[in-house]
Amino acid sequence: MSIEEIQSKANEVNNTQSSADIKWVNDLYQKYFDRTATQAELDNWTKANPQALEQFLAAEQKKYGYTSKSQDENYQKNLDAAYKIIDDAVANGSIPPDVAALWKEVARTYPKGAEFDTTKILNSFNDIKSKTIDPYYKELADIAMKDVKDSFAVLNASREREVEAQNATAGQNIRQAKAGLESAGMTFSGQGVQQLGAQSAYSQSGTKTTPGQIPFGGLFHEGTVNQANRLMMDDSAARYNAAIQDLGRAAENQLGSEAMKASGIPYTSAGVNLTGSIKTSKQEKLGGTLSKIIEQYRKKQASLVNKDLLK
Repeated sequence: MSIEEIQSKANEVNNTQSSADIKWVNDLYQKYFDRTATQAELDNWTKANPQALEQFLAAEQKKYGYTSKSQDENYQKNLDAAYKIIDDAVANGSIPPDVAALWKEVARTYPKGAEFDTTKILNSFNDIKSKTIDPYYKELADIAMKDVKDSFAVLNASREREVEAQNATAGQNIRQAKAGLESAGMTFSGQGVQQLGAQSAYSQSGTKTTPGQIPFGGLFHEGTVNQANRLMMDDSAARYNAAIQDLGRAAENQLGSEAMKASGIPYTSAGVNLTGSIKTSKQEKLGGTLSKIIEQYRKKQASLVNKDLLK
């Protein structure tokens, strides 16, 4: 067959194909393989429909590992748009930074032909977060804070009773010492000063009828009875302060430094901004929930892009 006859035959075939059919076939080949269709491809696919050709080209593209320029451009455009939504969600406090980093990493694994459902993902995530996760962890934190404040109140009540008992004991000790000195006729003796110090019959400054104590190193005698009372109270105060410190640190580990600032418990913080086990657990739950939602949408998009292979 001569060249003229071949060209004539091709013209006859082309005349049976509308310009609209030729266009959609060429557009799809351009979309997936950066080229127009051959005459044989036009002959074959203008008789079919766009859906069938798109499924075929997607399968061929996957088979040969080819990505078109338009898909690369759309992928980067969609990825940039997704990153902006993610960054905005971090900025307004919807998601923590570590969850956002995970989200971005997963977004990069989306098929290049897929559409990003970033807004839908965020809406689904926020719905679960607001209805389930936030209320659950808020309740945990509220219960923990109430327990801490109740424990602090019990500790203070116990401290008040202990101080009251100590004051009574201290007063009894002084009264017994004075009675013992009086019965022994040693009220105005050095023994009285030794036991009672400033509370002995000797005054610190002295009067016309009563001699004064002689200070040692600028100080007057404390007295062994007063010293015992003081040590008893100091030891009690130290135990109380240690109990507050233990309570505050344990609560900080659970609730975090920020929450404990408003607790009213006078403990010394660990010196770092602790997150707290409850908040850490919540962040892990948020991350796991978001990962599941992202994976569901990723699989959905993959199935849409490769639906002919997943039938």
